[in-house]
Amino acid sequence: MVREMESTGKPAKRYITVAHLEELPEGGSLLVQKDGHDIALFRVQDEVFAMSDLCPHMGDSLSAGQLWEGTIICPRHMWAFRLKDGVCEDVPNLRATLYEVRLVEGEIQVALPPERPPLSAETGECGDCNCGR
Repeated sequence: MVREMESTGKPAKRYITVAHLEELPEGGSLLVQKDGHDIALFRVQDEVFAMSDLCPHMGDSLSAGQLWEGTIICPRHMWAFRLKDGVCEDVPNLRATLYEVRLVEGEIQVALPPERPPLSAETGECGDCNCGR
């Protein structure tokens, strides 16, 4: 299997278009579903942020929450997650999963995690290394 690699030796980031900028109003949120990922998009002061839509605490939809001073407030327990780093201000060791975002000619693109290589049916290993996956 051939995989694209960064100069660091890590798998290259895979950016995909998830929405157009005009679909995401200033101060608003948008839920998109791409490649098995539920991604919450937020636009604050012309900056776009992307995080997993699932609250890491109880799994509620973060895109249904309220934006407030650089955070998204989860609708279930009102915990605030910072848009810049995903840290929960109420429980600092809890983080929402973030996605890197870039804007290309009006398109919002996010970097999805590298795809894992398939497991070998015979050995249970991934085939890229001896990690035992």
